[in-house]
Amino acid sequence: MSTVLRPNFNLPAHRKGDTFRALQFTLRQNGEAVDITGASVLFQVRTSPTGTLVLGLEVGDGITITDALGGVFFIDEQIIDIASALYYYELEVTLDSGFRLTYLTGTWQILQDVAR
Repeated sequence: MSTVLRPNFNLPAHRKGDTFRALQFTLRQNGEAVDITGASVLFQVRTSPTGTLVLGLEVGDGITITDALGGVFFIDEQIIDIASALYYYELEVTLDSGFRLTYLTGTWQILQDVAR
């Protein structure tokens, strides 16, 4: 039996109302690109692991697949305007075959902006 480890990665703190720079991801398995043609990709940010959803992104709405055969997608550049707090996030991919896996999980600190 093999164990799949889901990396825990705390995103760098981000200031409320500032532009979030695009993040690129490339999915690989055993060194080979994972074909994500027809996949759904979800990025959700919540107040706690089971709390209120404050930001939800998916393919076509904040997430862009740029090379499906190469397993490449982006969380698009966008302004993040949610309340300052420590949030919990998860990045989940469901392949066309139905195979679903959470690839990243962690926390994300949103800082209060000063300039208005």
